[in-house]
Amino acid sequence: MKSTKTTSKTLTREQIDERINIKNITKDELAEKIAEKTGVAKKTVKTVLTDTLDSIIEILAEGNRIELRGFGNFKVNYKEPRIARNPATNAPINLGEKYVPYFKISPAFKEQVDEQLKKLMKKK
Repeated sequence: MKSTKTTSKTLTREQIDERINIKNITKDELAEKIAEKTGVAKKTVKTVLTDTLDSIIEILAEGNRIELRGFGNFKVNYKEPRIARNPATNAPINLGEKYVPYFKISPAFKEQVDEQLKKLMKKK
């Protein structure tokens, strides 16, 4: 029987985050980065960013999909009503139907992020 162990060291999520200096970026920081790239005032960028995100929510709430080629697709998935269990008491819980926003990353997006992170990991 073949061994499933690999010879390379597997890093934990925390080790990877630390190694490439991962941090959470706020909407304000994103607006600042866009403002630096475009030369548009940060306040204007933040307003456009907020309006863009609000529009995405509105469009999805109307039952529509959003396709951003090279980035990904936003859509809404329907979840049937079901009976779940409370793990502490094992009591049944009725969960009603719901609509859940979903984002599917495009292959180009995935590939670009993968390549950039591999370069970062090699540098460190």
